Amino acid sequence: MYVCVCKAVTDHQLESAIDEGLCTRRQLFECFGVGGDCGKCNKEIYHLLHCRAAKKLSTASNETKFNENFTIQSSSGAGMPSETAEHSPNSFLSTFIG
Repeated sequence: MYVCVCKAVTDHQLESAIDEGLCTRRQLFECFGVGGDCGKCNKEIYHLLHCRAAKKLSTASNETKFNENFTIQSSSGAGMPSETAEHSPNSFLSTFIG
């Protein structure tokens, strides 16, 4: 879908740019020219930026929670949960089951 009709920029183009590291409306303007002519796309640009930022934070938070349940072990069993009361197989399963 076109977000900026003035510059013919789509939501996919903007999402890709945000995923690659652009994180402000100004950066998107400098890259694509969006939001500088009529300004009707600014609301959608703002929405895309905040949705992508929330998604990145959620993903990072989930990765942190997931990594806290694992210890890195040498050779055999790398990436497997440790056999402690804190990280037993049952607590490992409850992480995924609920």
